[in-house]
Amino acid sequence: MMALLPACLWLALQPVVVIESEAICPTATDVAERVTSLLPVREKKDAPDLARISDRGDAWIVTLALPDGTPIAERVLDRAFPCADLASAAAVIIATWESDVHPEFRPAPLPAPPGRQGPPVEVATRPAATATAPAPAALDVGAALTGSLAPSPSGAGPALGALVVANWLPASRRVGARLALAAGAVRELPLGSGRVQWRRIAAALGPTLRLPSATTSWALDLHAEALVAGLLTTGAGFTKDISDASLDAGLGGGTRLFWRGRTVEPWVELDAGGWLRQQTAFATPGTPSVDLPRLELTLALGLSLRTGP
Repeated sequence: MMALLPACLWLALQPVVVIESEAICPTATDVAERVTSLLPVREKKDAPDLARISDRGDAWIVTLALPDGTPIAERVLDRAFPCADLASAAAVIIATWESDVHPEFRPAPLPAPPGRQGPPVEVATRPAATATAPAPAALDVGAALTGSLAPSPSGAGPALGALVVANWLPASRRVGARLALAAGAVRELPLGSGRVQWRRIAAALGPTLRLPSATTSWALDLHAEALVAGLLTTGAGFTKDISDASLDAGLGGGTRLFWRGRTVEPWVELDAGGWLRQQTAFATPGTPSVDLPRLELTLALGLSLRTGP
């Protein structure tokens, strides 16, 4: 909507720029107030220029055009900053562009008497038009230390491990793909007079949904995935210890909370995975056996390097 100004001031000064925004953080009003404080009074009274702030997923696109629609400039703003900082950055960019293309701007006058403002800035909250260039795709690759539980009648089966993960989101989208590789330490279960030692080395692939916060730099990822793992088992404490390897298939999912930094992003992730086939270990056929756990819960603490917006 149009910024409120006394009628006499509005007649004396035409708006220097109209700001349209589809952003929630920062709003068009936040940016307009800062532009008003930055721009000097303009003597020329032609039609105002048009500035737009468009949402492109993980970034804001700031554009400026002449009244006839001729593009002037475009800039990408990283959303990984507080709203006040984004509003200030957008205002400085717009004010700089206006000063560059309009030589009729004169130096700022002495402080105005109470009640007087700088040149009016018109604000529009209707959705902005599509920017001229899309934002690039976002990719982050990271690693984490994990702790996991594999519940069974013999205990929780805790184990440390490692996780390597990559997330890719196409330009201007919140749905992308996730690829992960995970390995845990060796676990043990009692088996007759000995023990069976086992571990899984798993790969995961599936879709991910990114939910960025509108007011902070935090974001939440939700993911689901298909799992395939190599299951490695070996006996311990028997007269003859035998090792075996097989493939396991499963389904998994989880959530990741992370801080959107410029290049490095810390995160915490909680995952669950279930294996479709029951794997059973035994010393020899007909002797006591033990079922290996089919459910695994994992907590991960990691860091990622990011490219893109």
